[in-house]
Amino acid sequence: MSSIRYRSSVYNNSQDLSDNALVSKLSPSRTFSKYKKIASPNRKSSSRSSPLRKSPLRKSSSRSSPNRLSLINQNIKCKPGQVARKGSFRRGYERQVGDSIQVVRAAIVKPSCAKNTSQNLGIIPKAGTLTRFGYHSYESDDVRLSALDQAVKAYGADEVALKLEGAIRMQSKNRPEYANTMSRDLDYINKTY
Repeated sequence: MSSIRYRSSVYNNSQDLSDNALVSKLSPSRTFSKYKKIASPNRKSSSRSSPLRKSPLRKSSSRSSPNRLSLINQNIKCKPGQVARKGSFRRGYERQVGDSIQVVRAAIVKPSCAKNTSQNLGIIPKAGTLTRFGYHSYESDDVRLSALDQAVKAYGADEVALKLEGAIRMQSKNRPEYANTMSRDLDYINKTY
């Protein structure tokens, strides 16, 4: 007897399952209606939204928006002795301070003026223009002056003087002894030619 009851209970359960399958075939919306959210036309969407999602009402500000570009591309005039720095868009990032992590937000860096720290080198001579004739600042006076005479014949006195002035400016900080030697050679060219 117990085996018959067991079989009948299995049959009843399978029939229940088949009944549910028929209902789902007929109307799929009825079976999943409790999981669907139905938005009524009179009701507004909820104000609770994920902070990561953009709300459809708010305009998304991209990097190429006109307001940001106008701030970055401003032309500014600086005082004498200062240089204009271009504006930029700085991306946000995270940095670790001690045990905590600090979040730095993205920002617009406006153009500004900064002190001019670069040297005014004037004409920078091409490498090898004077050494081609055998001119080196560490050579003896006779070798240097004869090389300068050959360079003056090739380029002209003014051109050689400009090249020496540029070399003096470049060497004034790193090698002052070479700069002094070249300045004496420049005086020689100015007196001779």
